[in-house]
Amino acid sequence: MRRQIIVGITFLAGLYFFLEFILPPVIPPGAPEGEGFRFGRYDEEISVGFTAVGAMAIALGAISILRLHGGQILRKRRGWGVSLVLVSSLLVSTGIFLAMWFERAQASGAARPLEELAAAQEIILSSAKTPPIPPPMREMPLERIPESLRRPATIEERGAAQRKLVEALRRLHGTSGREALDAEVLKPLAESESAAESGLAALDGRDEARAEMDLTRALQAMRKAAEARRRVAGQAMEHSLTNRVYTLLNDGLYNALGSAMFSLLAFYIATAAYRAFRVKSKEALLLMVAALLVMLGQIPLGVYLLDALLGPAGSALGADHLSITQVRLWILRVVNTAAFRGIALGSAIAGLSMAWRVWWSLESSAWMEPSGPAEKDQETERPPGRRT
Repeated sequence: MRRQIIVGITFLAGLYFFLEFILPPVIPPGAPEGEGFRFGRYDEEISVGFTAVGAMAIALGAISILRLHGGQILRKRRGWGVSLVLVSSLLVSTGIFLAMWFERAQASGAARPLEELAAAQEIILSSAKTPPIPPPMREMPLERIPESLRRPATIEERGAAQRKLVEALRRLHGTSGREALDAEVLKPLAESESAAESGLAALDGRDEARAEMDLTRALQAMRKAAEARRRVAGQAMEHSLTNRVYTLLNDGLYNALGSAMFSLLAFYIATAAYRAFRVKSKEALLLMVAALLVMLGQIPLGVYLLDALLGPAGSALGADHLSITQVRLWILRVVNTAAFRGIALGSAIAGLSMAWRVWWSLESSAWMEPSGPAEKDQETERPPGRRT
């Protein structure tokens, strides 16, 4: 039963993407907006589902590595030292990643309280002339918005809201002082608190002009404090122990290992090129001549020497401006492009064939084998002519 479920899910998933590719965006084509059948309307949800499946696959891969190489280490089988290095690298990398994710989350949320207070101050400032509808409620139908938010706020309502904002600023200022933040954060924070208190006094005294001036100054100081808080948090994360360890492992170890790997790959390519240049056939001679023309056409000395030789030859052939650069470009754009198009066509056909086999579960012989004893017995009892 498990096999049939897996085959069915695989087939249905492949069928969806096949139909999504060949069907028009709207059925029937040209239907007005909001009408007709849209086959790909759930593409975003399905993409999120595939992302979740990919995350689970990564987790299963990590578990498989731990099971396989952990057994090698515990039993001290041959090559267990390599397994120890692999498992240790996996655990250290995971720990560093989680620590950096936690620090970045803290850094990104460090300025959020100040940003929220600045947004509240902006609403209080603008509510004297426009309805104080919060941003999350602006897309709601008008009848669902409370009556008190559909009209400009009175001076008493703005004074009550400003009083709560001043209290929140005082609490935040006291907490920030205990955290011993940088002076570039504390100074605009103190300025915003002073301006907010002055604006509250102006609202209590019904002085609209002075209240608008003080609240505007408080809003600017809050935004400046939020920006400074964000900058200080980013600098603290940049100089943290976690980031220094990550830099050491990434720049000092991972990049060095990558450079060594590509150096070995370059040596392998040079060896393969040497073997290809060993003229043992007409095809090898043609390959060597084409490669020499391309390489000499890349360097200034080769261009200078070969242009001096190709000039008289070009005049004899009726081409007054024949140069090695033109020959090199012709080889790359015509001959080389034709070869690459053939390779790309073959790769596309192979990919289509593989996709077809995966869709119809023809490449699943490993997990399509009988899994249970009963299934194995049934498989054994089948006549030879009826085996699948």
